[in-house]
Amino acid sequence: MELREKYPVSKTYEILDGFDIHRTSAQIFAIVKIFDKIKNRTDIRFYRWFNKHGEWKIPQWGISIIDHPEIFTPDVINRISKLKEKPNAETGGSYNGK
Repeated sequence: MELREKYPVSKTYEILDGFDIHRTSAQIFAIVKIFDKIKNRTDIRFYRWFNKHGEWKIPQWGISIIDHPEIFTPDVINRISKLKEKPNAETGGSYNGK
């Protein structure tokens, strides 16, 4: 499954990587590393989608983990750290939080 199918974020974002926290046929909770083409920056975001009549919908925009690190468990924080260490596809550099 391609990342765009796995994580149906806005077309504004290039999906660089991600992992599921929870996935069922009705909902997905995931951490997704994106490149925002408009703001020209990389971010790691928490998303929640729900399945409405066969289409994945986002009830709210993704929450930046940089702004709200306190809402995640140590296990999720550890997995996020591994995403930060991976090179960005668009630059080949490391995630720097900008």
